[in-house]
Amino acid sequence: MLSRTGSILVPFFVTWLLGCSLLEPEPLLLIDGRGYDPRPPEALAGTTPEVMDAWLGQSIDFHLLYHQAQRVLPDLYRRYLVQALLEAETASVRLTNQEVMNYLHPRYGRKVAELDLRRAAHILLPGDASSDAGGQEQVHREAEALHARILAGEDFATLARTFSRDTTYDRGGDLGYLRRDAVVKPFGDLLFSFSELGQSGVVRTEYGWHVVRCTGTNETFRAELFDQLLKEKKRRLVAHLLERLREESTIVMAKDFERVGL
Repeated sequence: MLSRTGSILVPFFVTWLLGCSLLEPEPLLLIDGRGYDPRPPEALAGTTPEVMDAWLGQSIDFHLLYHQAQRVLPDLYRRYLVQALLEAETASVRLTNQEVMNYLHPRYGRKVAELDLRRAAHILLPGDASSDAGGQEQVHREAEALHARILAGEDFATLARTFSRDTTYDRGGDLGYLRRDAVVKPFGDLLFSFSELGQSGVVRTEYGWHVVRCTGTNETFRAELFDQLLKEKKRRLVAHLLERLREESTIVMAKDFERVGL
């Protein structure tokens, strides 16, 4: 009985093995039982055996580190793969002129090349217009003293949070990007006399004395705008990708998730 069964099974088993070998060729490399087919780059074609041996050694080293990363840092490994996927999916995203115009027109009413903007930060020391000359001069001296500290290298935002009496104090005096006609004339005249980042000065307006610093120019505005719009476009693409993946996938949540409010 056993011999007859064996006589039937052995040919079948051999046929099965042969079939497997035809359908799935033996991998070129086995590491911990896992098969790999490392293919040398075309640049190595026809090189010496020593060069090929060195390349194969590097390939083995890579796969050893690859599996060690999976074992030791599984979460980081998964995050890296997801990040690599998102970068690959969004690598070809580009902005069109129309997309830029759609953003600019309702806000500025003109093309980016026609904009003349400065980004400013300021420290406001209020001065009562009705106060005497001595009182005004005291506030002026305080503003100049703060400006001297800034020129000496102290952090503008820190000084603004400490001394400014404007509502922008909590964000380091940042006023954002401004058009010249959006601010009072003395302030605008000083701000738009700056052509480089970091330039600063002191000016008096109807609101008091301002220590003003240029923190952005037309060039930085364009760079920040394009970066912002490009990131938003990539986020939309990723959202569409996730929507498609959810539609194509069957997702079943275990009842245990109910205990954690999911």
